[in-house]
Amino acid sequence: MTDKLKTLQDRLREVESRREARASESAAALELKAAELALADAEARDAMEAEHGPLGQKIADYETPMGVIIVKRPDSLIFKRFVDGGKSGQDAALQLVRPCVVHPSKQTFDVITDELPGVVGPLANLVATLAGVRVRETEGK
Repeated sequence: MTDKLKTLQDRLREVESRREARASESAAALELKAAELALADAEARDAMEAEHGPLGQKIADYETPMGVIIVKRPDSLIFKRFVDGGKSGQDAALQLVRPCVVHPSKQTFDVITDELPGVVGPLANLVATLAGVRVRETEGK
């Protein structure tokens, strides 16, 4: 019985050692990926600000775990279609946001919104804010 216990304990240590090694490799890979993403996001912001002006005026950014999304102010026709459509929801928000995406590419944007569909609502709010919509404060209510 003692030999069997020792064998089991040895196997357990081996498994735990392999898992720790993988976790360490994974942490290093995640750190590298995070640094690459941070650099790519900074470069995108820099390029878009050079082309469209500073963030918060004609463009706005939204951080996602898959990279930054930068949107521009919608032209009046796009915004009019959105408002006149009278619809709300994911499809309506996408119809407003998608033409306003200046970074990343539309294909990459589609991948991000497929993977993280919750980003569409906040992006629609950013686009509406860039179009001049102001949220009324409801202090004390």
